[in-house]
Amino acid sequence: MESQKYQDFGYTVFGPFLYGFTKWLRERIVANGDTKIFFFSRDGYIMQKAYLLFEEAQTLGLEHSYAYFSRNSLRRGLLWECHSYEESLRYLSKERFNTVAEIASYYGLQHEELSPLLAEIGIGWNDNVLQANLEKNEKIKCIYTRFSERIRQRSHEQFELTVAYLKQIGMNGRCAIVDIGWNGTMQYYLDKLIDISEIDADINGYYVGINPSKPHKGKCEGYVFNQENLTLRKSITCFLGGVEKLFQSLEGSADGYVRCGEKISPVLKAYEYKDDKQIINYITNLQQGSLDYVENVLAQKDMAKEGESAYDALIKFGKTPSYNDTQMFRFFYITDGEKQYFIPQKPLYKYKPKEFVFDLSNSIWKTGFMKAAFRVPFPYYWVYNLMRK
Repeated sequence: MESQKYQDFGYTVFGPFLYGFTKWLRERIVANGDTKIFFFSRDGYIMQKAYLLFEEAQTLGLEHSYAYFSRNSLRRGLLWECHSYEESLRYLSKERFNTVAEIASYYGLQHEELSPLLAEIGIGWNDNVLQANLEKNEKIKCIYTRFSERIRQRSHEQFELTVAYLKQIGMNGRCAIVDIGWNGTMQYYLDKLIDISEIDADINGYYVGINPSKPHKGKCEGYVFNQENLTLRKSITCFLGGVEKLFQSLEGSADGYVRCGEKISPVLKAYEYKDDKQIINYITNLQQGSLDYVENVLAQKDMAKEGESAYDALIKFGKTPSYNDTQMFRFFYITDGEKQYFIPQKPLYKYKPKEFVFDLSNSIWKTGFMKAAFRVPFPYYWVYNLMRK
């Protein structure tokens, strides 16, 4: 039965990882003296669920809550302080390419208000732009210049709402923030917002893996890898898309904040799988399987896999999947204008060379994509490493 396969994966592969991460998280929070814990929306969903199971077994008695944050919701409240096009690019996450749609979202602009200008300057909504050349890109600069007042006005409104939300959820004192990680930009954005608003809070960040691209005031710690030891970074991020889906809630990401009476509420984007009951069912089953493992270990009905071995199974799955492993994620995709699937959706012989290269480059599980396409034994992780250099 398909559902049972996903539950088994959750129990045997993701469960040990989740248990090891949560055990590590609690130990680090105690060691650093944090008094409040904020699990960031989407990726922090299953983390908080596992944390609650640990609390039932042995409580730390710390305040903890689920907070609606995303890169977009936080950085949007910072753009009002930028007074030139070049300054306005400082909060963009590092990528090789950005689509015009992504840049518009970053600035808080909608397709309908941009369409006339895009037609005028000759650039498409889904066109790719090389990020390294953004400062010299006259077309993107034209977009910013034409809408700069609107961008700063909307940004300042979001800044005030974000600060009100931070106060509403009680982000003050010694706070732990928990998220999946990778580059640490959200902690950087929070530091900036807290500084500007003069909220009295000190933040430490705890992540699956972290290699900060920006400086942080507080600690920035990673379970699988961190800035001091990046040995396993590629080993876990080669399965980036899959790892993120394992943790995420079944809701869209926060896109900003709105005032509803006396309360500040997050504005959520549409969930990418909202109409795909099959995928929702698979995610629900694998997450339940992982929580069953955590619960059974805590009740001593199963043996915990301590230390590095706790994440061995997940890393092995992502780096060297079997063909059958890849088929578990054959339905999974990300949405960036159009669906971009984890693995090929048709046999290799039906691909044109350029089409195959495009789909592979856009896959967020490249080792799985190559294995599913070629099927034969081959060091696909070695190829992935070459691609990432």
